Amino acid sequence: MPKEAQQLTSVPERLSQNVYVDSIIERHARRILSEGKLKDLGKLAGHLDLHLVTWLRKERKRKPVMVTDFVAALKMLHSEFEWPYPDVGCSHFGFSLGLYLA
Repeated sequence: MPKEAQQLTSVPERLSQNVYVDSIIERHARRILSEGKLKDLGKLAGHLDLHLVTWLRKERKRKPVMVTDFVAALKMLHSEFEWPYPDVGCSHFGFSLGLYLA
């Protein structure tokens, strides 16, 4: 917005515009979080100066996002962050969970 136009808008009008833009950003962040795209949420926060810790604390008080399929959620995390899957055949993994693999 040019300086002349900024000077013509009143302070309450600019504040209401900021609140409107913030609500759009938060709605989009909520959608990204509900889709489980954590890497995209981090990129959005970095580019648009969304303070994630503060926002997530505020979101915790809203209707919570529930994970219904934990296996799918873990697979999505591993693929999104390119993490290797645990080696279930490794004896160290089985003993660390208290399992005895034959």
